[in-house]
Amino acid sequence: MTVTRHPNERRLDTLLIGAAAGVIAGIAASVLDAPGLGAPLTVGSLLALIYAVHAYGRSGPDRQRHRRRRRSPPTSD
Repeated sequence: MTVTRHPNERRLDTLLIGAAAGVIAGIAASVLDAPGLGAPLTVGSLLALIYAVHAYGRSGPDRQRHRRRRRSPPTSD
């Protein structure tokens, strides 16, 4: 069974991976005595990561769930 994905989902996956890698690289650069490079890289990557997580969450579930119907209260005759 193959699942076709929307092109935006692939773009968001790439953005999530890239932003996470940027955060890790920025933190590593800051730890390795390169704060001039690490700080802007970390901040920029964190902003991209926040945007990607927000957009990924807004893209919605893969399939819609069926809502349960509420039972009507019993009528007293």
